[in-house]
Amino acid sequence: SEFATVAESRIEEIETKRSKFSDEETRIKAWRKEMTQKTEALEKSLRPLLNRMPPPLREKVSESVTRLQTPEADTPLQTRTRDVLLILQAVLEFQNAITIDGDVREVDSERREIDILYFGLSRAWFCDRSGSYGGIGKVTDKGWEWVDDNRVAAEVRKTIDVHRRDLPPELVDIPFPAAE
Repeated sequence: SEFATVAESRIEEIETKRSKFSDEETRIKAWRKEMTQKTEALEKSLRPLLNRMPPPLREKVSESVTRLQTPEADTPLQTRTRDVLLILQAVLEFQNAITIDGDVREVDSERREIDILYFGLSRAWFCDRSGSYGGIGKVTDKGWEWVDDNRVAAEVRKTIDVHRRDLPPELVDIPFPAAE
């Protein structure tokens, strides 16, 4: 009968679609598994590096860093992947830039405002507003270590002022600490 032929044709059509959907579901599950593995590998490689992040960089991606440091089992893959990508993008931008940040330090029982000049991810210098107190920052696995060295203060002050355009452009000469 014509009805049986049409019904049989529809059943074949549905089975073909079901097979396509099943194949697509298999591909999507395989892709998701691969994406989960890649994200987990990136998270694992980033965690030990978080302490090495300069404070202004860490602050910029603080929410993503917090989720990476204290992962929750039910955090969606989309959020985890986004966090990893945000951190990696911010790291790349910071590495390729000169960044100036501020802090307050206790110096000779007196609180002083200082400026910190970061050159990428692994080198930094600091000085006070007068250019008489300063030093060098080194990154370690435990975080940033600051070493007073007033000999660099005046040149670091000049470098920061030139970078901020408070002084006209000129060549500056500051000691470049070796990367650890």
